[in-house]
Amino acid sequence: MTTTAETISNFGPLTTTFTPSPGCFTEKWMYYTSDKADLVWGSACGFLNSSIPLIQPATTCWPDGYNKAVEYLGVHSSANINGVFSPGNVCPSGWTVAYNSTYGQGVGTYNVGANTVTMQTGDILTACCPSNYALAETNCAIEVDNLGEHPSIGFASNGDCITSTIKSFNGTIGSSSNMVATLEATPIFLLENTLVSSSGGSAESTSGSSTDNGKSTGLSTGAKIAIGICIPAGVIILAAVLFIFWHRRNKSKSAESSESTAADPVHELPSSGVRAGELGGNDPQYGMSE
Repeated sequence: MTTTAETISNFGPLTTTFTPSPGCFTEKWMYYTSDKADLVWGSACGFLNSSIPLIQPATTCWPDGYNKAVEYLGVHSSANINGVFSPGNVCPSGWTVAYNSTYGQGVGTYNVGANTVTMQTGDILTACCPSNYALAETNCAIEVDNLGEHPSIGFASNGDCITSTIKSFNGTIGSSSNMVATLEATPIFLLENTLVSSSGGSAESTSGSSTDNGKSTGLSTGAKIAIGICIPAGVIILAAVLFIFWHRRNKSKSAESSESTAADPVHELPSSGVRAGELGGNDPQYGMSE
């Protein structure tokens, strides 16, 4: 994996448990309007090129390699925050394994944002999300229809960071009702090769420290959080090969033995990766109204 001026591919190793600061587990409102209700895990005010206001990951909430990528973003406005921790085999404390795939289960490459990385024999790819979140196409996410007190974060017209508190959310903002709030977090991807790793195992969840989602009391029944997984084609191919072998052997007892090789089953990894704009967007100002 490589690092270029535009794409950060490898954040370095993550083989010990990283523990985020307690405040990271209280998501912050980024949008609280009648059109949109979004909160983000582990976010903070920041500045692009030391001048442009930008909501970005809080440094105490993410492993060191990811923080270096955030620092890089502060200089290169077109860079993407995406990539993997390699070698990596331990999810942060309070996070859990949301998806994993080994080489041979899936396609030969996987996408993380703008990156396409070739998996090698023995590779294990793992996606970690905060406990209770699910891996969506580009984020870890969960939807709730009511929520207790949470802080909000945004910028004033002069670029100053503004923080306040939204006391509660019950599905209604202004004139809009029956809303759901989406809690989001950037996935952490781990890549480990078990042939060269001393651990020789898959990634570990460290979810003993449960995620604090405020006083959320219910999930939206319309939540659309899912992981797309293709049916393994290899099972069908293997069955066909075995049938042909049996048929020929039954037809002629003197037939020579033959070898058959089944193709690797296909196990599609959901499209993943988070661009910096998903945290900050092109418009750094966020509406906050009750």
